[in-house]
Amino acid sequence: MVNKDEIIEEEENKESLEKNYGGVIPGTILIILGILFLLPRLGVDFGNLWPTFILAPGLAFIIFFVVSKNKKKTAGILIPGIILTFLSIFFYYQAYSFWANANLLWPVYPLIVGLSFYAFYFASSRKDHGALIPANILTGVGVLFLILNYYSFNLWPLLFIIIGLLLVLSSARKSGKEKSESVD
Repeated sequence: MVNKDEIIEEEENKESLEKNYGGVIPGTILIILGILFLLPRLGVDFGNLWPTFILAPGLAFIIFFVVSKNKKKTAGILIPGIILTFLSIFFYYQAYSFWANANLLWPVYPLIVGLSFYAFYFASSRKDHGALIPANILTGVGVLFLILNYYSFNLWPLLFIIIGLLLVLSSARKSGKEKSESVD
């Protein structure tokens, strides 16, 4: 038999733990940023390591999610965590390749944001189906334009025209069916 006092004490402990987590993210970010800003003063040259300043808060968000007790409530923190972490990895690549393909790799940006929404969706136990809308759109746009850029498809605006025509025709066909059904 569970004692009523034990349940109340357990709930109070849980509430105090949740309140204490409020300082984890800002505290971790400040510690990491403090170290990063101190290192150049001690003679460490960052050069192409500047994306570390983006990586630090991204990892802090992800760590906060990992250590949190209520994953469903804190799943939203993964969106900025994934975006910042993946952006920093992408910027490391770009910095070390001297931004050689920056004009072709711009679709990585919407792709990263789309992937962050997928991470949120799966972390929230697949409860928030609304997250799939931006996830699908942004990931699709990123993948589509990466493929088009890779194959140097200069007539990619034709895809917009074709998709637009398909949508217009589909809509017109649906409204035509509704009118014929209402007449019957």
